[in-house]
Amino acid sequence: MKALLLVGHGTRDDVGNDEFVTLTERVTARLDTRGGELRVSRCFLELRAPWIVECAQAYLDAGCRKLYLSMFFLFAAGHVKHDIPSSLHPLVTRYGDASFYIGPPAGNAEGILQAAISRVQDAVREHPAHSDATVLLVVRGSSDQAAWADVLQVARALSDRLSRPVLPCAVVGVGLRFKDALCFARKAIIVLPYLLFTGNVLREIHELCIAVQREGRMLTCTSPLGGHPFVEDYFYQQATYHANFVKYAIE
Repeated sequence: MKALLLVGHGTRDDVGNDEFVTLTERVTARLDTRGGELRVSRCFLELRAPWIVECAQAYLDAGCRKLYLSMFFLFAAGHVKHDIPSSLHPLVTRYGDASFYIGPPAGNAEGILQAAISRVQDAVREHPAHSDATVLLVVRGSSDQAAWADVLQVARALSDRLSRPVLPCAVVGVGLRFKDALCFARKAIIVLPYLLFTGNVLREIHELCIAVQREGRMLTCTSPLGGHPFVEDYFYQQATYHANFVKYAIE
């Protein structure tokens, strides 16, 4: 018997949590859980229960000795690199015969890129005046330089495939700040929140977008990515085949 944990960050925003629940329910419905050989649960890193450790502990006590954590995160900043492994450390120590496998962040995965491209293309179809718009790729941001390098890689990939400028920026942390990027972009703007779900970060993005629109500038903002079918397909593939999952070991 093995267990699959669908791991989200968690937010105080009920809409964002509902979006995560909906996505994980759709992924779970497509998995073959007949016979009880695969157990699936969703859990959170923080702010909402059930916690990662709580779910993992329950499966270990029930006899599971292979646990796979599918990460509903876009970039490998502090949470993915440090917080989640640290939360598993006591369980790895206590259950020496169990194996823990952690999936990769999703930010530069093909399915996520396709969802982002689709969001921009939909925006252009709905707003023809934005046909030559600059895309602002907006992430939450962090102090992690390697994570920002991944954001730059995503921006380059999207720019090549959309054949238009894509300017990466962040609400907080290293890199160009979103509020400054809004000033640099002089023509029509498509704001692409590179986020999976609704939350405080998206609200802050929307507030800045509204302020720019009130100035009479041409700007449209797309929806977050989590509700797109390409995103569901990506996480289903991850849950099924565990591509690029890494076995966690205490260093």
